Amino acid sequence: MKKIAWIVISLSFFSISQAAQVSITAIPTEWILENEAGGYINAYYTGTSCPSGRLLLDGSITEQDKNRFWSTIMTAKVSGMSVTVWYDSNLPDCPLRRFRLNANN
Repeated sequence: MKKIAWIVISLSFFSISQAAQVSITAIPTEWILENEAGGYINAYYTGTSCPSGRLLLDGSITEQDKNRFWSTIMTAKVSGMSVTVWYDSNLPDCPLRRFRLNANN
């Protein structure tokens, strides 16, 4: 019985942690990018359920990844291509975890 309880508890924690990371796919023409002191980048009006649709690239992200994010979003804005971003919806700042430019809309 203890073994079954352990499996149920383990699976419930696994599903909770997996549910925290969600994704959206959008053409980011309305997104507003903002540099902030401390190396933070905010993306506003992204269509997420976060306050103001805000996503955050925090100060721990490498300069290369920050530049890649800016480049990806600006390329999508100009070309009308979509991007997919994954973020952690369980944290108040909705930190961005992954992103990609989609080849086909």
